[in-house]
Amino acid sequence: MQRTTPTKEPMTVSSSIQMDLMVRTLFWGSGADYNAVDAVNLWVSEGQDYDYNSNTCAQGKVCGHYTQVVWSSSTNIGCARVVCDNNGGIFITCNYNPAGNVIGERPY
Repeated sequence: MQRTTPTKEPMTVSSSIQMDLMVRTLFWGSGADYNAVDAVNLWVSEGQDYDYNSNTCAQGKVCGHYTQVVWSSSTNIGCARVVCDNNGGIFITCNYNPAGNVIGERPY
């Protein structure tokens, strides 16, 4: 997991993590009562940097959360939200099965 410094703006703290047949996306934010909709909206916003025709992301940008959220063969999703003590922020994680983000394949 990539480490981040505290901020009041939400952010994604890692690229999608592949685990056998499942993949996970992570969100962290503080300063607001973030929920799963906020996390998904942040991940989907990466779509502006994704080019379907070349199946690539703009240089220096992250698109793996977006492509996983819209991955057409992922049929099961489970999400969890944890509020950390002492203003440590909110983590939201979603697991997708079957996993998407298959190298060389397009999400839809």
